[in-house]
Amino acid sequence: EQLYELGVRQFGISYDDLGGSDYYRGQEHANIINRVNEDFVKVKGDVKPLIVVATRYCAAWGPDMSYYFTPFYSSLDEDVIVMWTGNATMSVISKSAYEWPKTQTGVDRDLAAWWNYPVNDYCDGKLLMAPLETVYNDVDNLSGFFLNPMSQAEASKVAIFSGADYSWNISDFECMSSWERAIEEL
Repeated sequence: EQLYELGVRQFGISYDDLGGSDYYRGQEHANIINRVNEDFVKVKGDVKPLIVVATRYCAAWGPDMSYYFTPFYSSLDEDVIVMWTGNATMSVISKSAYEWPKTQTGVDRDLAAWWNYPVNDYCDGKLLMAPLETVYNDVDNLSGFFLNPMSQAEASKVAIFSGADYSWNISDFECMSSWERAIEEL
C-alpha cells in the first residue's frame, strides 16, 4: 500500500532462491499470489498485471515439476505474468525453452522470458555490455520479456536498449546493428 501511495503501479512476487523444502508449496505460492491479485491488484483498478517468479523458474533444476510447478502454474489467475529463465538460470531465449514447461505441465499458457543478462553478480568486476547474440528470431511464445540488469545502472542501459529492441520486433532483430545503435544513442 505504501508503494502504491508513492505511485508504483506494477508489483511482483518472487519465490526464487528460497531455501528449505519447497517441493509441496507450489499450490500455496499460487494461492498467495491469487489472493494478492484479487484483493489488491484488481481492487485498485489502475495496477498493471502482477509479475511472479516461482521457486522453479528453469528447466535445469528446482522443485519437481509435477509436485511444485504444475500446481503452481495451473492454478494461477490468467492475468498473472509468470517469468521463466529457460533451459537454465542463464540460457538462450529460444522457442523450445518456453514450450517445455507447457509440455511438462499440460498448461497451454505462455511464460515471460526472465533473461539473466546483463546481471553480473556472479562475475564481480566485469561489465556485461556485449551484443545480445543468444536470442532467437522465431520466438513467438512469450507473454513478456524481462532483463536482469547489473547494479551498474548506466552500463546496463546498453543491454536494456537492445532488449527493448528485441522485444519490439523479435523476428527482425539483428544483434550487431541493435548493439551499435545502443552505443550511439547512449
